[in-house]
Amino acid sequence: MKTLKQNEYVIIYEDIVAKIIFSKASQMLTKLAIPFSIDDIKEESDAEDDSWRYTVIKIKIKVKEDFNRISDEIISYAYSDINPRDATRVLLVLENV
Repeated sequence: MKTLKQNEYVIIYEDIVAKIIFSKASQMLTKLAIPFSIDDIKEESDAEDDSWRYTVIKIKIKVKEDFNRISDEIISYAYSDINPRDATRVLLVLENV
């Protein structure tokens, strides 16, 4: 198992692509000085094909500005340089609290 570690967050998880996406998202959040917390990281399976699994990373953020614009910016950065085939295995969800 690999460890996802960013600032004070330490999460045990196996998926290296999820680790990269989480790391890049948290880097951008830190750079933008946006408070955040990890809501959940889990593996889910497709409703139609139980053999196809993907990682869901849910992060709660606190922004007062345009949430949609900031969310799009963070997600775009997190997935940049990720092979599109690998990117489909990870779902990054940002929620404004």
